Amino acid sequence: MKKSVPFLLVAFLALLAGQTRLLAQDEEGGDSENYSALFQKGIKALESGHSQEGVDLFKKCMDLQPGDPISPYNVACGYAQMKQKDEAMKYLGIAKERGLFDRRLGQDMIAHMAKDSDMDNLRDSAEYKAFIEEEVKRRKAETEQSVLETFYKTYRYEGFDKDQAHPLLIVLHEEGSNAYTFIEEFHAFADQKKWLVVAVQGSIVNPNNQDQTAWDVAIASDAVVYVLGKIQARYKIDASRVVLCGVGQGGLVAIQTALRHPGKFPAVVNFCGTAIPEMLKPDLSKENAGKVAVALLQAKDDDARVNGAGLVREMAQKSVELLAKEGFRAKYTEYDGPRGMPRDRVAQLDDAIAWACKPPEKTAGAPEKKPAPAKKPEPEPAPAPATGEDF
Repeated sequence: MKKSVPFLLVAFLALLAGQTRLLAQDEEGGDSENYSALFQKGIKALESGHSQEGVDLFKKCMDLQPGDPISPYNVACGYAQMKQKDEAMKYLGIAKERGLFDRRLGQDMIAHMAKDSDMDNLRDSAEYKAFIEEEVKRRKAETEQSVLETFYKTYRYEGFDKDQAHPLLIVLHEEGSNAYTFIEEFHAFADQKKWLVVAVQGSIVNPNNQDQTAWDVAIASDAVVYVLGKIQARYKIDASRVVLCGVGQGGLVAIQTALRHPGKFPAVVNFCGTAIPEMLKPDLSKENAGKVAVALLQAKDDDARVNGAGLVREMAQKSVELLAKEGFRAKYTEYDGPRGMPRDRVAQLDDAIAWACKPPEKTAGAPEKKPAPAKKPEPEPAPAPATGEDF
């Protein structure tokens, strides 16, 4: 596995897919505690270069969790480290059969493999190239269809005038929720502040509960942009006040979307949103720094943790520091209460949006440029003597 962050892929998968176990869902009758211990030992073995030990440990994980796609992937990583290409490709195939590229994992594995140094010994082989090319083609077709099927819910306040330009708040729910439920959190804000509110729904549906959805990070940003286009085609929107607001996993999607599409979303306001600095770095650009403002609001009593990374509150603070360092307007604020939306959400949201949508202040002490005085018109030159030629 790749040794640079995000190396412990399972930590992010557990967070992004809303799962409580390391990566794989617990199989009935499986020894989940033993699995977790073996998995961590396998990670350490691969990190330290003990490739065969890592392979053996992850094969045991495969036996304990027959539906787990990441253990065979890690077996392939171990074989790739030892330059045993045939065995590596064999276990990549097993991982694929077990759902390595399943969107329910909440991770773009093609992107991960492109950065995973353990795959370096396979990249030049025809088998590996064909393996990746086939999945890229399948993913492209699936992605296009998934984006077109994105569900969203619109809330218009009483007295809404479709002929006026309206500010737009696009809200992104946390994992385990849905657009219908989440948009209700913003009815009062829309009614009092006269904003059009749209809730976009994640595309990953819990097969055991259709009301619980999560975000497919591989397509989430494209889905949000698609919905923005649909809304702009139907309503008049004030482009200077298009705000993304996310909670939990939806918060991460909100920041990534704004960073990837500068100019479309001038502001992001998150409540207890996931913000992992290492997952934001690829989308940072100094050229876009002046185009996005980010306000991260966290509950003081929020003790949720990013597995392997620390408290969500700590990650939010570090993300703000990173954004500010790169030239973005960013601020971190805490409010009283447990994890979730604040009780005074209308006031909190209104204040955060006012800050985020405020034009950047001029640098202190910078002299204001005065327009140059208008020049007096110069007298026209005397006409040249006639020469008999037509000019």
